[in-house]
Amino acid sequence: MMPYIHAARSVLMRCCVRHDTIETDLFGPCGVDGHWSLTRQMAGHCLNRESESGASGTAILTNWESRVAKGSVARRNQRWTLSRFLRGPAFRYGVGIIVVTILPSFLRWPGDFINFTLIFGLQASIIGSMVCFLVGTVIARQLTNYPNAHGYAYAVPIFMVVYGILITVFFFGRIDFSRYQILTSFPLSVAWFVLTAYLSQRNEHLKLAILPFGVTDQIAADVAGIELVHLEQTDPGSGGDFDAVVADLRADMPAPSVRFLAACALERIPVYHVKQVFEWLYGRVHIEHLSENQFGSLLIPRAYEAIKRAADILIVLLLAPVLLPLLAVLAILVRLDSPGSALFIQTRMGFRGVPFRMYKYRTMHVDQDGPAYTEPDDARVTRMGRWMRRYRLDELPQVINILKSEMSWIGPRPETLELSTWYEGEVPFYRYRHIVRPGITGWAQVNQGQAAGVGEAEQKLQYDFFYIKHFSPLLDLLIVFKTFRILVTGFGVR
Repeated sequence: MMPYIHAARSVLMRCCVRHDTIETDLFGPCGVDGHWSLTRQMAGHCLNRESESGASGTAILTNWESRVAKGSVARRNQRWTLSRFLRGPAFRYGVGIIVVTILPSFLRWPGDFINFTLIFGLQASIIGSMVCFLVGTVIARQLTNYPNAHGYAYAVPIFMVVYGILITVFFFGRIDFSRYQILTSFPLSVAWFVLTAYLSQRNEHLKLAILPFGVTDQIAADVAGIELVHLEQTDPGSGGDFDAVVADLRADMPAPSVRFLAACALERIPVYHVKQVFEWLYGRVHIEHLSENQFGSLLIPRAYEAIKRAADILIVLLLAPVLLPLLAVLAILVRLDSPGSALFIQTRMGFRGVPFRMYKYRTMHVDQDGPAYTEPDDARVTRMGRWMRRYRLDELPQVINILKSEMSWIGPRPETLELSTWYEGEVPFYRYRHIVRPGITGWAQVNQGQAAGVGEAEQKLQYDFFYIKHFSPLLDLLIVFKTFRILVTGFGVR
């Protein structure tokens, strides 16, 4: 099945509603801006009121709870129990350690395995490969928590980086190690992760029940592997079995729907606000729904900000021997291809709302009028410019902006002053976009490509706000992997 299901389930099911408390490690201790806490209180009030009203009210509640218990709960428990071991951590990590780290040495020296494991070099290799397997598996699984992230698609580069670090430590630390152990455990780690990811995702089909109030129509049936069940307003309990309920907890709901949410909570069926479900299915934040209670979620970690800044400078310095000759050759080719300067310099809105001069290679003919956005097969683009745009080489001069602390390798793309000023007047909290440094590549670029038109530009802003809200090393790592994919496929080029 598609990894959307695994990503949605891994995020959503961690927020499971229990009998006495709301457990969530993603959206805060009380759901969304405290609205779910308020809804639970309202639901509890309705429950008490129905209980006091006599047998008829109790019969209605019992009917809903029996439907929920015999439908959704039984369905989910049966599905989880049948494959619990194959999908659980004992099989994924416990059996995996044996297959990946111990089995290669045992097959190589079956008759004298115990004596060979006493050799220091083999001991270090077994321990090192074990650590690489665990670290790589954890990182790959964490990446699948993000929207549109296929964990198994990044298994090879993740384990290559992890095992590369291990070999570097062994080499510079002058530690003896077994090349056989490393070379066999690496492909086994990749294969084992892909196998466990397949077992975890097969036969998974996420079924979401939608309460028809507020803005729940934002959740469209265009995500593979997810089935939407639209509940009735007068009798939401008749919707059958499902894995979770999606509701607009800010909307005014009638008493039957509130009682239905309470019944779901009592039966441990998760209830989620539509905004969070949309965010984690599509990787975008609806800008018009940001509120003052979420300002804290837009404050990025200062420690990681400093680490990322140091990493930006270090990467530029390490790549300088390759970048400098490449920059010179590209500048010459641009000048030979068409008249005009090799560089295109434009003032953009930057970090903390400070304008700066952004550098890039000129990809269009000079003195050409046209729309502000580049259109597909735009006649203004030069031959050399079209090739550089495909592989994003026209952005390479922005390493100068990185050295000047004006940009980062990863971040929202900087907007022109005119467009930024317009957005500030039209979009609430738009200035919070400048809380991070703009980047050469970003979450919007790897998911949407280059925007053309106001509609796509507004959608790009939603991707940018998702990046700012979830600013973290793992998200940056995912963007790096997706960027390499784009360099090969040319996704989003105009």
